[in-house]
Amino acid sequence: MKTMKKEKFVSILGAIFLTFIGIFLTQSCTNKTEKDPVCTDPFAFEKAGRLINHTECKNTGGIIETFTSKTDECITFIYYANYNILQLSHINAGFNCCPKKISASYKFTNDTVKIFEKQAEAGCKCECLYDVNYELRNLSPGVYHIEIFGPLTDGKNKPQLAFDIDIVKHADSTFCMYRGFYPWME
Repeated sequence: MKTMKKEKFVSILGAIFLTFIGIFLTQSCTNKTEKDPVCTDPFAFEKAGRLINHTECKNTGGIIETFTSKTDECITFIYYANYNILQLSHINAGFNCCPKKISASYKFTNDTVKIFEKQAEAGCKCECLYDVNYELRNLSPGVYHIEIFGPLTDGKNKPQLAFDIDIVKHADSTFCMYRGFYPWME
């Protein structure tokens, strides 16, 4: 008799705990303006992206601190097949020196991924290079065309960074594009 009461009590506590966690997750995600995989149903199959973090301005004293050439804009990536997650690092992404906030939006169309980088404002009369890290979720193995549009690239006269990757054959790799204009060429 006592065992049944104890089991019922534990089951009620478990239900209360799960309800509390559900409410907490719902409340923590209600004010999100960007699609964030943390706030996306983990059982959904919808593709989603999020900006993980970024460096501060890498231009200090006229020297760009990077492992890639200061004239190159690059992407390094690694694919985690067990989780269908592609992590991208946008190396030497061009923004204003005082962007206030760096953010991104994402467009997924079949095998094409477009990332639109944004800055809250162009607060200074200078431009800077940053490293920006992304996570793209629910990408099944295959070949993808990825394009990154930044505030200093217009897709025409100053082309976006664009490349194709086969995340099955090359689970981690680097792609670079030469940039012959400021802030890459000072």
